[in-house]
Amino acid sequence: MLDNNQILQIKEIDSPIFTKQSDAIFTIKLRGENEVTGFISNDKLHLFKRFIINEKIFVYITSTNMIHEINNLEYQILEYGFDIEPYTLKEKIDIKESSLADIVTSCKRLKGLFSPIDREGYIFTQPNFRRNIEKFEMKVLLINTTEECNIRCTYCYFGGAYKDTRVHRKLKANIEDLKPIVKKFILSNNNIEKQRAVYFFGGEPLLNFKLIKDIVNYIDEISIKYKINIDNILYQIATNGTLINSRMMDFCQYKGFYINVSIDGPNHDKYRLDKYGNGTLDIVSKKLKWVSETYPEYYSTHFGIVCVITPPYNIPLLYDFFTKWGPATQALHLDFDMILPGNDIGSNYYEQLCEAKDDLWKIFMKTHAYSEEEKKSSSLYFFSTGFNFLHRAFSAVTWRPIKTIQSTLNKLIGMDEAPGMHITTIGADGTIYSSYEHQHEDYKIGHLRYGISKERINNIIDNFQGYCNSGSCSKCWASRLCKIDYPEFYISNNDDKEKIKEKLEVQKLTCKNERYDIYSALKTNREIELRFGKKALDYMDKSLEEHQMFF
Repeated sequence: MLDNNQILQIKEIDSPIFTKQSDAIFTIKLRGENEVTGFISNDKLHLFKRFIINEKIFVYITSTNMIHEINNLEYQILEYGFDIEPYTLKEKIDIKESSLADIVTSCKRLKGLFSPIDREGYIFTQPNFRRNIEKFEMKVLLINTTEECNIRCTYCYFGGAYKDTRVHRKLKANIEDLKPIVKKFILSNNNIEKQRAVYFFGGEPLLNFKLIKDIVNYIDEISIKYKINIDNILYQIATNGTLINSRMMDFCQYKGFYINVSIDGPNHDKYRLDKYGNGTLDIVSKKLKWVSETYPEYYSTHFGIVCVITPPYNIPLLYDFFTKWGPATQALHLDFDMILPGNDIGSNYYEQLCEAKDDLWKIFMKTHAYSEEEKKSSSLYFFSTGFNFLHRAFSAVTWRPIKTIQSTLNKLIGMDEAPGMHITTIGADGTIYSSYEHQHEDYKIGHLRYGISKERINNIIDNFQGYCNSGSCSKCWASRLCKIDYPEFYISNNDDKEKIKEKLEVQKLTCKNERYDIYSALKTNREIELRFGKKALDYMDKSLEEHQMFF
């Protein structure tokens, strides 16, 4: 649990900016934002986000999760708060033709739309999933076969670009150490209806392909010995593709492996380099071309391409690459992710990032005009299904419960399971982590030698809850739709003042980025309904993420 000094520092740095409009009314701007997204009046808090679609103005109200159309006068009133005296509002508002009666009427209408919460904002409570910690049923067992890698991507979690995670080293896992947790994973919660996965990660996992074979063979032994069905177990590999060969392919095809290969298209050779600084696009392209020609059916049903969209952002060029290059069009799916390489929060790339995202949202919206038959043959539709950031935000907006919540949220932002339960990560040295991206002491929840520590898991939850209730989350307009989880932001008990300050500065961009995605999803969702009707979103019942694996 965070101590009082840490809590006070979070409140001091991460609190929103308040501007006094009258003796009882203060408007709110979140850190890093220029727009008013809330106000406090008579000890009550009103949170909202305004947006415009083709000259129509809308407001999303956090407490009700509803979107309403408003007029220009009402838009401007929200800049100051609708509880201000009408005479004062008339002086502030830049609409000369608005009469006092118009302002009174608009204030009354707005007041009827809102359901304010206590001035302190939302309280994030202990989530129900704590009760599941005792059983700790793993869904994905992610095994780092090695911490060694044969290439050096400049944006890699483990390449030194990010703090608070491990670096590449010549360390390989071995089967004897892994057998107990593999056995526990297979035998526990053996519900054939629930799909689970063993995911091989690294480093470059194919550098220790023998271990992959040993684990799969061991699982087969368990299945025979205990007479259990393992048809619900998926095998997956995340690879850079450079070491793919016929021996590996024959085994993976026989066992039905799903294989995700990283290839970044036009920018690949700028970021994905070998140890000597040379690009790797040519070798990976040749490998995938060979696989798609030699194992065509297996390739089209089990191979995915993972692309990190990197600066300089050029969506048309990216589209041309992935819709014209044969192995990409033949793959099972595309997965795109967007990051700021090196986690450089001072980079001016952020504005370019938002512009690139806008282009992707436009593509996504355009595909909603297609019939089901048109989607099957549309390269634009296939391209649009891979935007992970987009699916995350759009799902949150589309499936949001239309329910008024005025004070307590029984959630911790995006944390919907106990840390490490959805993806249990095993380091090559036997350390058990709660995050596959952040393989660091702060995210450690156990070791193969002594098992999983329930105390450490509970402490992670306590610390994340401490941040959520101390920082800007409680007064953020996006708090009910936000999917940020603790691996994306975490303050540990060991963090001193300088460390907390540094982390909060990084978090400012993380939150700004998440809010931009949610804002874009709100706009796109409403625009799809306006242009194509609500039926255009019926497919959401089948889940936007059908094309994806576990992650």
